Amino acid sequence: MDKKVIGIVGNTLISNTPFGDMERAYVNSAYVKGVLRAGGLPVIIPCFGDPDVISSQVEICDGFLFTGGGDIDPSQYGEEPDSRLGEIDPELDTFQLSLYVEVEKSGKPVLGICRGLQIINTARQGNLYQDINNQIPNSYQHLQSGKRSHSVHKVAIDEGTKVHGILGQSEVSVNSLHHQSIRQLGKGLTVSARAGDGVIEAVESGDKIIGVQWHPEDMIDSSKVMNNLFQWLVNRA
Repeated sequence: MDKKVIGIVGNTLISNTPFGDMERAYVNSAYVKGVLRAGGLPVIIPCFGDPDVISSQVEICDGFLFTGGGDIDPSQYGEEPDSRLGEIDPELDTFQLSLYVEVEKSGKPVLGICRGLQIINTARQGNLYQDINNQIPNSYQHLQSGKRSHSVHKVAIDEGTKVHGILGQSEVSVNSLHHQSIRQLGKGLTVSARAGDGVIEAVESGDKIIGVQWHPEDMIDSSKVMNNLFQWLVNRA
C-alpha cells in the first residue's frame, strides 16, 4: 500500500432519533479531510474493544491522530471534579489512554488535537486545569463562539522546537474551543507554544509526538500553515 494509514481516534455520541437514543462512534469530517489533503489514508478508530483490539489497531495503522472531544474524568489524574467540569465518559477515557500507551510503545507518530493533547499529557502523568476561567487569573476566552474556522487569539511558538519547524512561524493566530488546559506537564513532554495568558498551546516529545490545543483541522482552508501539522503526521508515518 502506497498511502500511509492514519488512525483517527474516534469519540462517542448519544443521538436522539425517532427510533430511540443511539450511541454512535464518530469523528468530525474535518479531521478526515485534513489527513486526505496531506496524502494519508484515514481510518476511523471506534473507541471500543479489549487489549487485543487495541493491539491490532496499533499494528494496522502507521500513525495516529487523537481528536478533540469532551472533558477527561479528573480521577484519571487523581483529582475530584470541579463544579465547572463538563460531561465525562470514563470508558472512553480508559480506551483512549490505553490506546495512546500502546501507540507510544510502538514508536509510531502521534498528533494530538485539543482533547488529544490532554490525553497525551494525562497518559504521561500530567494533569489539567479543569476550568481555565476559574483557575487561571486574567485568562483569555478560550471557548469561542461563532465559526470554528475563525482565529481568536495568537500563540507564541518557541524557536528550535519541532512545532516551530513544522509551522515555520514564531507566532500563529488560532481558533480556541476548550475550557481546560495543561496544568502540570506530563513526563518527557516539552512545551513548544503558549498563549499570551500563559496557557500551554502545544507540546512535543522527541520527533514522533506533537499535541496542539487549538483545532487546526477547522482552519486548513483559512490558514494554509495548519495543513503542515497533518503533513508532518503523514510524512512521519
